[in-house]
Amino acid sequence: RLNGVTSISCDTHKYGFSNKGTSVLMFKDKSFRKHAYFCYSDVTMGMYSTPTCMGSRSGGLIAATWATMMYFGKDGYIECMKEIMDAVEKVKDGINEIEEIEIMGDPIGPVLAFKEKDKYKSDLEIFKVAQAM
Repeated sequence: RLNGVTSISCDTHKYGFSNKGTSVLMFKDKSFRKHAYFCYSDVTMGMYSTPTCMGSRSGGLIAATWATMMYFGKDGYIECMKEIMDAVEKVKDGINEIEEIEIMGDPIGPVLAFKEKDKYKSDLEIFKVAQAM
């Protein structure tokens, strides 16, 4: 739908609440998938080819990811994201109440960064702020 975008990845082990090792790479067109295969011929068994960078994956990981996605469903993931973003807003509000630090940029997702305001750099120990949070 977006010009120039041919693939998108989804880290199902992050906000998908699944195990590590189950990320997904989706292609806009099936023809692009052939470029994602890893092939290696210098092995004793002959040609080794796999559709993943990491080699073969456990069927258990795939089944667990599928089960997790079916359990949450679209509505469940939307609700989880709302809760996560509510928490982000609370953290942003808390940071904005601290005079010595500021949020970097204008975060619209669940990741944000903060830093010392320039006028407090010599006095503030930012790692202690992070520990206190």
